[in-house]
Amino acid sequence: ALVEALRDGTVAGAGLDVWATEPVGADNPLLQMDQVVGTSHIGGSVRDILATTARHCFRNIQAFAEGRAIPDEDFVVPPSMR
Repeated sequence: ALVEALRDGTVAGAGLDVWATEPVGADNPLLQMDQVVGTSHIGGSVRDILATTARHCFRNIQAFAEGRAIPDEDFVVPPSMR
């Protein structure tokens, strides 16, 4: 669906950090598109956010270790959608 949306202009561009199948196959049409930027799980690893990410992760580890709930917004798929 994304390939088609990019081809017909419904979507102008895409930045992908995670792929449906990993490692992504060299024949994946998204890799041939100029309007697609792909990374391999490093999209969020930029200097200005690393310290914040580390603190955020530590707070969740600490909450879990203390038996407290992890906030729904910190799940990739929130419990309410599982």
